[in-house]
Amino acid sequence: MRKTTLMIFAIVLSVLVVQLLAGTQTSHAYFDCESNRWNAFLNANDTYTTTLHSWYWQQPESCQTECERQCAYLIGVPDFHRACMEDCEPTCVNTRYDSFVDAQDALITAANMSCPFNPDVCDQARYNRDQCVATANLEWQNPGLDGNGDVDPVWSDAVSNEYFACIAASGIMGCE
Repeated sequence: MRKTTLMIFAIVLSVLVVQLLAGTQTSHAYFDCESNRWNAFLNANDTYTTTLHSWYWQQPESCQTECERQCAYLIGVPDFHRACMEDCEPTCVNTRYDSFVDAQDALITAANMSCPFNPDVCDQARYNRDQCVATANLEWQNPGLDGNGDVDPVWSDAVSNEYFACIAASGIMGCE
């Protein structure tokens, strides 16, 4: 997971450097582009957070609970009920994990949409950046912990991914 996080960070960083080095003409459509980019990031971030909670934290319900409901019609036939549960639980976990990975990809894609540079929107970019910092700081006030009471590495990686994607989506790299 750590290699994946480092690779995602490297990709985000390389895209940001390319955006900084590629000077483009200011366009009236830039304002719409920035707004669309920021909204795409916010939507992707919501999905990313939801899929993380579903897969990793088993919230709002566990795969076992979901499968018990799906296999309930077979309770009177123990062998079929057991087989249903044995098939359902790994499928549920894999489906949730795949959704999380897809959401992570969508988050990085949304964060790295590019817009032409326009210095007039740097105030908004600074505001967006400050929101990213505030959100990350808020997350770290109540970190996800593992069974030993240490900061959970999956939670930490997810918060870091959200933060770096947020910074990329803020547009600040084109202003500073």
